[in-house]
Amino acid sequence: MIGCPIVPTISKTGFGIEELFNRVIKVYEEEDPVLRHIHINYGDVLEKAIYPVRHALKLNGNVSKSLSKRYLAIKLLEGDPEVESFVKSMPGSETVIHERDRNVAQIETLLKEDCETAFTNARYGFISGALRETYVDNHEDTARTTRVIDSIVTHRVWGYPIFFLFLYLMFEGTFILGDYPMQGIEWLVGVLGDWVRNNMSEGPLKDLLVDGIIGGVGGVIVFLPNILILYFFISLMEDSGYMARAAFIMDKIMHKMGLHGKSFIPFSTHGGSGWSGTLEDIRGLVPNATMVDGYSISRNNTATSKSGILNWLREIGMTE
Repeated sequence: MIGCPIVPTISKTGFGIEELFNRVIKVYEEEDPVLRHIHINYGDVLEKAIYPVRHALKLNGNVSKSLSKRYLAIKLLEGDPEVESFVKSMPGSETVIHERDRNVAQIETLLKEDCETAFTNARYGFISGALRETYVDNHEDTARTTRVIDSIVTHRVWGYPIFFLFLYLMFEGTFILGDYPMQGIEWLVGVLGDWVRNNMSEGPLKDLLVDGIIGGVGGVIVFLPNILILYFFISLMEDSGYMARAAFIMDKIMHKMGLHGKSFIPFSTHGGSGWSGTLEDIRGLVPNATMVDGYSISRNNTATSKSGILNWLREIGMTE
């Protein structure tokens, strides 16, 4: 049904891993008996829109024979910027783009939703149908609660306010709750530094302890509460499965903002060094990634940083 070999594995014990690698090799060498190309039927409205765009690409004559005209037509209808840029670079692409625009308008008129959402829903519909025909339930109704939660947190309307509410709680929790232990650590570091300063004779060892070790380490560990709270929220999102669902509902918005794929929004706190060489290191490690103008906060300004962060978010288009 799905044209793809399925290998049961258990990562914890290593069960099935060797067989998985063997099947991957067979698939790559096109020797797997189960493997076959699956042609997804997107429904009458979308299929009628795909055909004329595909036909226009075929008539253009400048598209390599190795490229699937159907794939290009679908990605054009979805508004994929990379495929659209590729097609526009070809001679005579005006006809293809005109045909695409005409069919996009027709799809949105008939289905009352944008093209990208329409294709996404059709794909998930195909996956759901394939699972009904191939997946054998163990008759345990434990997934009912998950389905109910999914229907809420990935809802096309309510999914977004739920996501932004969680981000707000995470942000407030990190900086407001973290401020109390932060002040305690600052006080403790100050007391320890004053005690060493008042009970040691002058000399390089005293300067090393007070300004180097106590001052330096204290300037770093003062952010520990914020980091722990932030990672608690992130692990909560990961372990609960909400991170993947948040990525699903935000994909379309991030795509429009140019933050799809490998994208970075640098945000950090520091003890006086600023970004140092961090941004250059990221660009070197991931040269094709999108890098948005970042924002860094000095440890001395964390308590009053909220307005600056909000202004930065407005500047990069993350909030109004």
